[in-house]
Amino acid sequence: MELLIVICIMSLLTMLSLPAVRSLGSANNLNGATSIIAGQFQLARQLAIALNCKVDVRLYLDTECNPPVARSVQIVQLRQDPSDADQPLRRIAFLPQGIIIANKNQSSLMDQTVQKDGNNKSYVSLTFCSIGSISPLSTSGLWDICLVAEKEYVANSYILPNNWTKLTFSTLTGALQVGRP
Repeated sequence: MELLIVICIMSLLTMLSLPAVRSLGSANNLNGATSIIAGQFQLARQLAIALNCKVDVRLYLDTECNPPVARSVQIVQLRQDPSDADQPLRRIAFLPQGIIIANKNQSSLMDQTVQKDGNNKSYVSLTFCSIGSISPLSTSGLWDICLVAEKEYVANSYILPNNWTKLTFSTLTGALQVGRP
């Protein structure tokens, strides 16, 4: 009988702790996504300077969502001759499951013109020039990207969920700042 009571208490404690464990997983995924995006942008800037060429960071869109959100990123070397295909410098990096780059209401970079690559995938991009600056210039001198958990995300809203990360890029220097609530 006492063993049954102990098992019931353990089951109850396990059920009560599950939401906390789940939110921990979401926070870890958000941290991982922040590292992926920040690393890709910093690497693209370094490659642009080292190779003395323009390097694109492309955020590929999931067009099945309305409005579209980004779930992956790739670094691509832009060719000077338009007849040459752009050269991927790294494989596509996917964000951890459940994490997305929010739409244009929270991410100014997502307000860029949507383009298509050679495989007909939709993307928005920032280009690092050979001196480390970013093109296109923004009116504020900054571009930002907001990473959020998809299950907490409200499309077409200007209100951010409780847990998010904002990455801000200076167009003049290419410098990156990371902010969290």
